[in-house]
Amino acid sequence: MRRLILEMGMGNDLYGMDYTKASKRAVEDAFRHSTLSIFNSLNLDSSKMQVKVTVAVEEPEKVDCEDFEGVYFVHDETLVHRNK
Repeated sequence: MRRLILEMGMGNDLYGMDYTKASKRAVEDAFRHSTLSIFNSLNLDSSKMQVKVTVAVEEPEKVDCEDFEGVYFVHDETLVHRNK
């Protein structure tokens, strides 16, 4: 896998204190800030894009990584990791 785009996002769930919801919001935030049009500029097939997500939270065991699968990404390979 070759890194082409690196983006960071921030999310929170102040009232619910739900680490999964906050993490998903951070991923959404990162995607909103990324420039995926670079695939067209470089004449690359975006359907072959692979996404690797690293979630860094205070209590990583409270993030349900399975809840991320298929939610934000339209491509087959989605890797979700918790930062421990």
